[in-house]
Amino acid sequence: MQRMMDSVGAEELIAACPDCTHLLKETLPGTRVTTVWEALAGKWEPPRQREGVAISIHDSCKARHEPGIHSSVRRLLEDGGSVIEDVDYAGELARCCGFGGMIYPVDSDLSQRVSRRRGDESPLPMITYCAGCRMALKGCGKDSIHILDFLLSSDWQTAAKANPPGALPRYANRLKAKWAFKRLRPLGAE
Repeated sequence: MQRMMDSVGAEELIAACPDCTHLLKETLPGTRVTTVWEALAGKWEPPRQREGVAISIHDSCKARHEPGIHSSVRRLLEDGGSVIEDVDYAGELARCCGFGGMIYPVDSDLSQRVSRRRGDESPLPMITYCAGCRMALKGCGKDSIHILDFLLSSDWQTAAKANPPGALPRYANRLKAKWAFKRLRPLGAE
């Protein structure tokens, strides 16, 4: 990752995934790492398509100690017109969604109980900014949706009820992103 950044002259790494953000900050200490939510909040006005829609937010446990992420996500949702009703365990008190630490492969029953507990904290649809959290919440039957799908989808309610993509489409998307990054040229190069 560092070699790739150096080859294109990047001074900052912007990540969307809370787990990736955490990992990058730990493994690339000399690199400025921020999230797409922090980069967008206050600079991008999402379309006001969600005027008055009441929602709750599931904060990723990997972002538990990242108040900048919490406030940025909330600002984007409020700028889109949403009314946020935070759950008791939000921000620094965020609970695990049931997907963290690879609980599911080790103890799927425990994973489901943790996910249900989290989903039951609010009767409202839960907005996530982590694909794994969204999968865990949806896996226990909770209407949940990724923040970008919520802000930009023409039919967010149907999207919140839909199952997330399976492992193969997710892997294909990661490969496409990797190939796109490999095609980047250094800044200022023609």
